[in-house]
Amino acid sequence: MNTRFQYKIPVIITIISLTLSVYTTSRAAGLSLDAPKKIDIPGRMQAREMNSAEQLILTDEQEEYPLGLHLEILEDSGGGLTISDVSSPKFEAQFTPSEIEVPNYGYTDSAYWVRIHLDNETLYTNEWLLEVGFANTQYVDLYAPLPDNTGFDIKQTGSLRPVSTRDVLYPNIVLSLNIPTQSHVTYYLRFKSGASMTLPLTL
Repeated sequence: MNTRFQYKIPVIITIISLTLSVYTTSRAAGLSLDAPKKIDIPGRMQAREMNSAEQLILTDEQEEYPLGLHLEILEDSGGGLTISDVSSPKFEAQFTPSEIEVPNYGYTDSAYWVRIHLDNETLYTNEWLLEVGFANTQYVDLYAPLPDNTGFDIKQTGSLRPVSTRDVLYPNIVLSLNIPTQSHVTYYLRFKSGASMTLPLTL
């Protein structure tokens, strides 16, 4: 046996004894020596999750997408907000993520703004149809960002507007969207109606 190793034996025994002592004391005190668990720290991360709806990714494997849980909604009780207002940084955090498949606000004098972020990861599909599954929605305004992000292209339709404003002749309101492949696009919609305010949206 190597003599240097003989001198190390008492040291090793002492270290083992100390380790066992610490472990025994910790167990008696109800403490755990397991690896530390990940802790969710409230703050920026949770705030971001609270103010953002679940991201919608369009793929080649799926053709239809219920949008309810991907919507961010802002109530405009006075009805006077514009697209310049709601798309500004001031209103960024004032949208509330939808928690249900079909948001329903009953009969209301308020207008409702909807924001939705779409990531088109398909290889070839850039033409999509957005259906408002409640035919009696009186006023629907769609704001699609211009390619250079200098403003919005506006479509205005609804049950009280001429049929000529429809992109598709269909009982429900259907809007055509051009979403470039491999791109991220944010759309805004404004809804106002004397009928029940319900938002069954499907892409």
